[in-house]
Amino acid sequence: MIAPDERPQLSDRRRLILHTAQKLFDEKGIENVSMHQIAKTAGIGQGTLYRRYRHKGDLCLDLMQESFYRFKQEVSLYLDPVVSDKSIKHILMQFTLDVLQFMEHKPKWLNTVQLAKQTCNEDRGRFFDSAPYQFIQGTIRQLLEEGMKRGECQEMDPDFASRAMLAAMAPDLFVYLTQDCAYTVPELHERFCNLYIHTLFPAQKGGIHGS
Repeated sequence: MIAPDERPQLSDRRRLILHTAQKLFDEKGIENVSMHQIAKTAGIGQGTLYRRYRHKGDLCLDLMQESFYRFKQEVSLYLDPVVSDKSIKHILMQFTLDVLQFMEHKPKWLNTVQLAKQTCNEDRGRFFDSAPYQFIQGTIRQLLEEGMKRGECQEMDPDFASRAMLAAMAPDLFVYLTQDCAYTVPELHERFCNLYIHTLFPAQKGGIHGS
């Protein structure tokens, strides 16, 4: 599995900015906090803030990556199939559920990132280049490779399959499905498993509580 402790070091100023932004977002709501307020509260110039973050979307993305580091630490406890007594299917189902649950608690952050990209006419490429994407896609790919090696799942291109599966969990699609289409996370996960995981592991049935 991918090492869970590959975390970029935070400079003192970046740590100050993120801590200040998180505090203001929690107190006032993301939509009610301006970049000017963040700079003023942090005691730095607006130019300094804008050199690091072009807009609140960039700030929210950085906050999510910090939160995602903690997520990686938690899921690493069960991700290694060598030491786990669970099937690859079980691990994959648990991992994808945990990813969706992680995203469930970040809707305002995701909305802010999405809106900022649209306002600034940015493309979606940054998500696919991000550290969270690389970790999730790499983890799914390695689980599929291990599943084929063990004979637990059918033969396929694990790189393409992992990218296709993760595309179904992209932030903008997640926001659309949960907010516009009113799907709950358990409903999304059930449909995700039916479409992808149960198809790739046809001989194994049962939920994430099975082995």
